[in-house]
Amino acid sequence: MDVVAEQRPKIQSRPASEVAISVCVLAHDAAGRIRACLDAVRAQSLPPAEVVVVDNASADETAAIVRSEYPDVRLERSDRNTGCSGGRNLQIRRARHRYVMIVDDDALLEQTCLERLAEAVRRRLPEAAVWAPRVCYEQNRNIVQYDGGDIHYLGEVVAINAERPLDGDETRTRGQVVDRAGAHANRLPCEPFTTTLQGGVAYLIDRHAALAVGGYDEDFFFGRSDGELSLRLTLTGHRIYTVPQAIVYHHFTPRGLNNVQNQVRNRWMLILVNYRWRTLLVLAPALVVYELLLLAFLTAKRCPGRYFAGNREVLRQLRPILRKRRALQAMRRRRDRDVLSGGFMNMRADVAGSAAVRAAFRGVNRFFSGYWACVRRLVA
Repeated sequence: MDVVAEQRPKIQSRPASEVAISVCVLAHDAAGRIRACLDAVRAQSLPPAEVVVVDNASADETAAIVRSEYPDVRLERSDRNTGCSGGRNLQIRRARHRYVMIVDDDALLEQTCLERLAEAVRRRLPEAAVWAPRVCYEQNRNIVQYDGGDIHYLGEVVAINAERPLDGDETRTRGQVVDRAGAHANRLPCEPFTTTLQGGVAYLIDRHAALAVGGYDEDFFFGRSDGELSLRLTLTGHRIYTVPQAIVYHHFTPRGLNNVQNQVRNRWMLILVNYRWRTLLVLAPALVVYELLLLAFLTAKRCPGRYFAGNREVLRQLRPILRKRRALQAMRRRRDRDVLSGGFMNMRADVAGSAAVRAAFRGVNRFFSGYWACVRRLVA
């Protein structure tokens, strides 16, 4: 056995009365990150029932590191890169226990994270299917990246408590454009609360609930895959909870507009599958305005071609999109008006760029929030 592996502590045994959690790490070319991620899992105050690494066709030494240095971790390899959603499906299908802790390779679980999430499971929160920790920046552990999110009626994300400091000093913001007027009106919550969706990084999921609604949609290769599944769970009667006392640190890497084609495509796929036709009719004026603004923004950023390419992909996949829509609409139990939000949409500071763009974005948010206030009662 490798000397390094002998020196690393094995996963501790755990009482049978505790919630059995399978920790499943999704890794892709993660040789520089996988040790820190797995060491944080091993340091948990509540030891997991098992730890699995799903290696999504890495081209580096990720698999070799896991094999040689973590012999008690089960390695599952995919011969091809199936994207985030395909990797997620492997995570929940290869896990041996009902409760699966989904972890990305750039996430570090705080020492009591699993313990806090297990406590929330034992509390039997109504209709719970996902229990998500508070996500803070690994580069600045005092700043909240988000506490989960809600789905804006335009198909974007309303990040909850984004950029708020844990120490209460609200004068600082970091990586996102936030609503300065209203976002910090209340103290950060300490007790679990419901959201509409979960945006990835790390969260605990009931694999039975996930599989009952079809698992992750593998047409969402990258971007919105976690949010799309959690929205389906919400519409079909399940609940997504944020557990603020559980914390995960995320090593955030700005991507700018590199993934904008997928984001354009995936946003429309999410809308067309999940919204009722009446909802789309009521929202049509706002959707048209938003599309024109988005095209103008991407043109100013010199990448309008990615916008058109993303929409062409939606048109090419319209038949399977409508098939998925019929399946989802047959299962749903909640109205769009009770799920969708008109809150402040999320935008990364690295994408916004100048102060003028940030100011314009805040104005656009106010316009769309006003539209939602006017039409919400008409939404199906």
